[in-house]
Amino acid sequence: MTAGYDDARRRSTLQRAIITAVVVLIAVTALGSWIMRLYGITTPAFRIAGGIIFLGIGDRKRQRSTLIPCSKTMSTGMPAAPSLPRSAWSAGRMSPRLRLKATTPA
Repeated sequence: MTAGYDDARRRSTLQRAIITAVVVLIAVTALGSWIMRLYGITTPAFRIAGGIIFLGIGDRKRQRSTLIPCSKTMSTGMPAAPSLPRSAWSAGRMSPRLRLKATTPA
């Protein structure tokens, strides 16, 4: 990413990235609970969503290592390798049709 930069520009880019990461970390730490309450997101739902995302990333990596390259590409020019079967996607929408039901212990 910074291969063509001289040392001064590379150092400046690194400092900007570190400052941005620290500001985001502090903001999320300070406001994260409030934002989750505002949108009604519970901790178990957040954990489930994170697990699904993590599973999707792993599945996509696994598919890319085992798939034979094909001629189908996305609009970005990258090979299309969806992590969910086509039947799980709603027609004309970009979000999957998944229904999750969480239960709380009594």
